Amino acid sequence: MKHKISFSLFFAFLLGTTNAIDFAFNGALYNLCSLNTAKIFTDLEFWRLFTFQFFSNSPEGLLLTFATFLFVAPKIEAFFGKKIFPIFILLISFLVGSTTSIVFSDYQINYGGTEGVALFLTTLYLLLFVKDKFLNLKRQPTLAISIFSLLFWATFKFVKTSTTGFHSVMADVSTAGAGIVIGSLVYLQIRLVVKSYIKKAKMRMKPIIEQPSPSIQELGYTIYSNPKFREFFTNPLFNPAMVKTILEEDEISQYKSVVDDEDILNEILDKINETGMASLTPDEHSFLEFYSQK
Repeated sequence: MKHKISFSLFFAFLLGTTNAIDFAFNGALYNLCSLNTAKIFTDLEFWRLFTFQFFSNSPEGLLLTFATFLFVAPKIEAFFGKKIFPIFILLISFLVGSTTSIVFSDYQINYGGTEGVALFLTTLYLLLFVKDKFLNLKRQPTLAISIFSLLFWATFKFVKTSTTGFHSVMADVSTAGAGIVIGSLVYLQIRLVVKSYIKKAKMRMKPIIEQPSPSIQELGYTIYSNPKFREFFTNPLFNPAMVKTILEEDEISQYKSVVDDEDILNEILDKINETGMASLTPDEHSFLEFYSQK
């Protein structure tokens, strides 16, 4: 079986390649593609809003990016779907770049890297998938790697601020803050969409209508039409107590069927809430359609 490389791993490989090439050219590509506010607003080089993410002059930013796209991003990619995720990353990068450029329009900053996107993905991962009250880092290696990367990044920025001043890291901190805010807003939107979908699914379910009690004649005909009952009625050793046993077994069987359907529905709704609609199998889609009509 052929295993397709996910976009997250491909993007991490692309970032490593572009930064290695830029290192070979002594940072020439970084200066050409970085997020330079003077170039954007004066020379109208808006393409920098897309290219700045591929080049970074920050080792701690590169470590955070690689850790995020190797371990965290694949989970987010599985949640949104392989076709939507690349477009999603492109839009978030553009949004982070635009926000940073507008905030620092009066400053001549020169920034590159995907720290904002990495913090966005990490924030979304923590809000979507980390729900345990007592976190066990040994059982959640992705969470442990994310926390370690964030601590390393924050420590490095703090040391850099202490030695060279806040102006040297304000663009990095700004993009990181933008990523965290956007990630939180996207999470809230996801919650609203999932709740709306669950509400619509419940509204499509037809309410149970109480049926009138059958008459003695109807009940007798129904009982006699049942092969199990007919076998007992025609048996010379017919025992009325057996009829009660069969009725109870039928009621238990019907009750179990209803309970099983509700359990399956709850599992599917939980799965939608945790991993999104894209993770549902064709059988689960069919079950939702069948249950809503039922």
